[in-house]
Amino acid sequence: MKHWCGYLILLLAVLLPALAYAQSPAADSLARLLRDAPADTHRVVLLTDYAWEINEVHTDEADARLHEAIKLAQKLNFSSGEASAWNGLGVVEEIRGNLEAAEQHYRQALRLRRNIGNQKEIASSLNNLGVLLEMQGRFDSALVFHRENLNIQRELLDTVRIARALFNISAAYQEMGLYPEAQSHLLDARLILEALGDRDGIAKVYTQLGHIQYELDRYPAALEWYERALQLREQIDDPGRLAEALSDYANALDEIDSSQMALKYYERALGIWKELDDLPGQAMVYINLGDAHKHIGSYSIALYYLNLAEKICLSLNDIQGLMEVYNTMGDTYGRANQLDKALEYTKKYYRIAQESGDEKYIQRAYKDFAEVYSAMGEFKTAYDWRVKYDEYRYDRLDEKIGVDFARKEALFADQKKQEQIENQKRELRVR
Repeated sequence: MKHWCGYLILLLAVLLPALAYAQSPAADSLARLLRDAPADTHRVVLLTDYAWEINEVHTDEADARLHEAIKLAQKLNFSSGEASAWNGLGVVEEIRGNLEAAEQHYRQALRLRRNIGNQKEIASSLNNLGVLLEMQGRFDSALVFHRENLNIQRELLDTVRIARALFNISAAYQEMGLYPEAQSHLLDARLILEALGDRDGIAKVYTQLGHIQYELDRYPAALEWYERALQLREQIDDPGRLAEALSDYANALDEIDSSQMALKYYERALGIWKELDDLPGQAMVYINLGDAHKHIGSYSIALYYLNLAEKICLSLNDIQGLMEVYNTMGDTYGRANQLDKALEYTKKYYRIAQESGDEKYIQRAYKDFAEVYSAMGEFKTAYDWRVKYDEYRYDRLDEKIGVDFARKEALFADQKKQEQIENQKRELRVR
């Protein structure tokens, strides 16, 4: 099982202390203007802009400035300024990890912007809410906001934001397992981005198309898309994205029995993450290197890399990464016929999965327990774990089928409602 890069929030938390004393020239300039700014609408704008410049580094001060902006905007009946400040507070709470509070602030900004009727600002709030709900795993609700945003961007003829909205809709569909819908929206975004000559955007589309094929176990097709993305990343000055593209390409190679070839791409990606002093990126590659060496039977080398990944994941408190490390270690020891060790590491990641409520890894552990105990000759115990695995898997499958059916019904109803609204708009224009 390949380890994907999902460390953005954690990486932000790691980097913030190092930035604590840095402030941009723009922030310094805004701070000077604020000293003498009278209590008018311009001060509201200055407060909000200043908070935006410092929100990642001085979050509490940004919070205080935004509350000051809201209070003054309300006093002046300056609704657009108040909406911008509420939006800024939503960003602050996202940085803090308070996603429920962020949602409340974004919704307040959206309510004010709807009352004002500025379509561009409404679309901005819709996008923020859609992305936030995706982060919370509420993909059905996210799609409602992303779709409305897309319709507004089409009315505004903003091709860049149309492509972005299509990309966001695709991402939500992909997370829901609705791959044909995800691919369709990605291909629409691709046409726009290619017309604009946006190489970074095109590379992102190619990567997501590769991810869809990879998740469907269509590894040769995934490899083709990853190769296209990698070719573009080689031309763009973005080392982190290049490292990700190298790992994606190597992941697909590893799955089509080209593990030896995959190693050189992993090693190049690792070199980039080391140059960037990026520990999460290094951990991701160490796990994948361990997996690849396991596939070619180099078990001691595999364990060497997995131990390096374990140290980083422990230092970062990366629970997801640790489960992947211990899962791969267990499989490696099992292939090396060190069954006691295989059992030990299966128990390790199973315990973490239980504590974190991770159903995917719980299900995987049931299967691994059955295989390890069977290899140890404890067939009754192996059978019991296999029964657990089958029951758990089918329970999850039944639940998924039910949820998917409900989702599709809701999505269909929402789409029909949107079509009715668009038809009514067209009729009004004709009249």
